[in-house]
Amino acid sequence: MKLEQINYIIEVAKLGSINKAAKSLLMSQPNLSLSIKSLEDELGFTIFKRLPRGIELTKEGSIFLQHAKSINTSMDSINKLAKKNNTISPINFFISVQYSSTVFYTLVDLIKKYRDAELDFKIQQTDFFSIIDNINHGHCDIGFISIPNTQKFLIDNILKMNGLEFIHLSNTRLCAYMDSSHPLSIKSSVSLSDLLKYPLAHLNISDKYFLYSSFLNQIKFDDFKQKISVDDYCSLLFLLKDLNAITFTFKFDNLTPMPNIESFQGTFKSIDLNEDITCSFGYIKPISSELSPIAEEFLENFKSIL
Repeated sequence: MKLEQINYIIEVAKLGSINKAAKSLLMSQPNLSLSIKSLEDELGFTIFKRLPRGIELTKEGSIFLQHAKSINTSMDSINKLAKKNNTISPINFFISVQYSSTVFYTLVDLIKKYRDAELDFKIQQTDFFSIIDNINHGHCDIGFISIPNTQKFLIDNILKMNGLEFIHLSNTRLCAYMDSSHPLSIKSSVSLSDLLKYPLAHLNISDKYFLYSSFLNQIKFDDFKQKISVDDYCSLLFLLKDLNAITFTFKFDNLTPMPNIESFQGTFKSIDLNEDITCSFGYIKPISSELSPIAEEFLENFKSIL
């Protein structure tokens, strides 16, 4: 049981709705529901009855709520005392990742959780070798990478030479990504030959030719007549919308490939490829070291939505 779960129960009971409580807590509704379900499983009883128009406390839930409020009051007093004596240390967390959209939502939820704390969070989208360098020099807490199945042996050896290990989290499927108004967006799946008719927008990853040459051959990278490289997602999404360009991204079962940005006045859509191109997604860390507590917390939250 975690203290934040106690706060979640109090807020849901107060508002009578998991959806309203999620908005109040500045977190996603699925993550809140998962946290409550996890707590109920741990306790061995149901706290809330799910009704068509909201929720209702069970008998056991009402008793738990009384204890939860008592614990919350005590923790508020302790926190006030700690703040008064300046004993709370700042929270520092730095992620290196090849594609920042992969961890975007989990990072936002973590920041919202610590919204009253002094913190310094940083996410850096960078190339494979920069992630290795950041981990080796202690510049970041955790690094996330995707390894094409065709390159796994090579990349595993590079990591071992640097005293690092890769921890597999999920298999991912490559898919096409485009604006919802794109001519191909009405299809349930597309082939690579269909995509070659359109500009290819992609993020500038400096080590792609050395590490991912066979992967680039799989997606027919050199066969695209127009290729546009950018350094950030904002520029990438503008190209998808204004040029009918396409890009590639990795698709997880329960994770949106890229954030939609409301100012674009539109949405973006992932389309399955007819070709089966898969990667292994996970994180890297020093073989002889454990993750920092904040990295462990982030990782547990992230794994719950994969």
